[in-house]
Amino acid sequence: MISSSDIYVDPVSEQHLCISVVRSYKGSSRLISAALYRRMVSSIHGLSHDSMTSTGTLQKQQQMAQIVMFEFSDNEQFSCLDTFLTSQISDGVTLYIPEENNDQAKGDCRKVHDIISNKPVQEVIYMKKSSFQRKADTMSSVLKLVGRTTHTTNTAETEMPLALGCVDCLIQVLGLLESGSDGGNVTYDLCYGSLQTHMRLDSAAADAINLLPKPDHPSQFGSLYGVLNRCRTKLGSRLLNRWLRQPLLDVQEINSRLDAVQLLVGATQRRNELRDGPLRAVPDLDGVIAKMMHKSSAGLDELFRLYVFVRTIPSFSSILQRLVDDSSEGDRDDGGEPAVEVVRRRFLTPLLSISGKFSLYEQLVEHVVDMQYLPELRVNCQHDEELQQLVTQQDELLHQADRVLHDARNGWASFADVKLERSPQHGFILRTTRADDERTLRGNNSSVRVLSLMKNGVHFTTPALERLAGQYLSLQAEYDDKQSELVAQAVDTALTYMPVVESVAALLAELDVLVAFATAAALSPGEYVRPVVHPRGTGVIDIKVGGSLLTDTVYACTYIHAYIPH
Repeated sequence: MISSSDIYVDPVSEQHLCISVVRSYKGSSRLISAALYRRMVSSIHGLSHDSMTSTGTLQKQQQMAQIVMFEFSDNEQFSCLDTFLTSQISDGVTLYIPEENNDQAKGDCRKVHDIISNKPVQEVIYMKKSSFQRKADTMSSVLKLVGRTTHTTNTAETEMPLALGCVDCLIQVLGLLESGSDGGNVTYDLCYGSLQTHMRLDSAAADAINLLPKPDHPSQFGSLYGVLNRCRTKLGSRLLNRWLRQPLLDVQEINSRLDAVQLLVGATQRRNELRDGPLRAVPDLDGVIAKMMHKSSAGLDELFRLYVFVRTIPSFSSILQRLVDDSSEGDRDDGGEPAVEVVRRRFLTPLLSISGKFSLYEQLVEHVVDMQYLPELRVNCQHDEELQQLVTQQDELLHQADRVLHDARNGWASFADVKLERSPQHGFILRTTRADDERTLRGNNSSVRVLSLMKNGVHFTTPALERLAGQYLSLQAEYDDKQSELVAQAVDTALTYMPVVESVAALLAELDVLVAFATAAALSPGEYVRPVVHPRGTGVIDIKVGGSLLTDTVYACTYIHAYIPH
């Protein structure tokens, strides 16, 4: 029985891009055609109970793939191509281009190569020019892939015929129509793309305003990114990078972000609670999620890191609730949404809805992981008789190791404070608390083998302890082998939570960036002033002496002691 459910659409998890360049013979213009494949996940997440298990599962989980077509004219410098790649692609994209562009001796090919080399492209694959040409059966393949007739499928052949060739290339190279290529669980959508949703910003413009850090200028204040990056998480830093590369043109969305920043600037206590509390504890979820999606590399470490993370989500909700309760705002003069409602709608309500969905995940981890052995991660032996036997043997070895420690403390090592510690490499080791005990140890017991000299003391062992440690490691290897099946089952269950985890990661990344903006504004030696943002093509911007935090359209005019050129 499903007790609750919500729909989530997660961040892009995979990108592939086909690009073709056609040169006009009647002028210096170039026609760029492209097809961008984005794979995401949408899910209806619910909590279910039955009489045998207590696990939370996704009742429905469906991947969504979007193929976006682009066609636009470009100049000899390929400024629009530069803008397109800067604004549209994310880290790890795979790029497919005609093999003729591999000849860097040609002028256009060299320019295209230089632009691509400065972008976060994981791999460039050169293909035959014919792969980018529209075939007689291209539209039938597209219709079979999409599974329905839409306005885009009806007009693609006339609106973007060259881009349709790039779509055909993606279908063939990714094997999208092959049986089993997507597990039968992907919904495809074909749509038109435009460069008008974000400000056009090529590499020259980004360099001119020192948008991002440069290797030859490592100072924190050598770029706008360095000034604004007060993020506590790697998720936030990556999102800030993308926001700076892709400035919004949507006035309503820009004002919503500015509303949240303005509220956080005034709420010093709540802002600091977020920065110094739960935000500091957020791990690099992108890496954890990537390992979980590749089940062969996922294990107890990833399960437990997610467990620790999900237990911090209520802290975000409680701090944001206090932020909302502390703030009393009426309707805005311009008729827009009050800042409190922006924070409630964008962050508080979703987090309150999501936090309760992890209760069964917490139970799963607490049921699987033996919490008594933390920080060592191992499956609870109560699930298997053979594991219980192995634990009993390990406990006996640990008891014998304690006797070795007792003999050392009351005999040849009585002069030092000796401790018994477990080591992943050596099994058991002995350690003194002072690094200058080595000579005395060797003098009192010639069989002592010093493993290392560390700041925290001398790490050493004895023949008797080495024998016990070898047996312990052998039993531990057997334990790990026998628990692997149980770990795999736990990972399979945890995978059903990945769409929700990615949704939370996206929420907290955005919250981290907005808190970082507020921190940069609050701690600046000069005052940051909120700009009045006009719709494109309307109003007059009168730039006066002073500072402004223009988070999206005009970026920032920061008044700081460190000098940023331009």
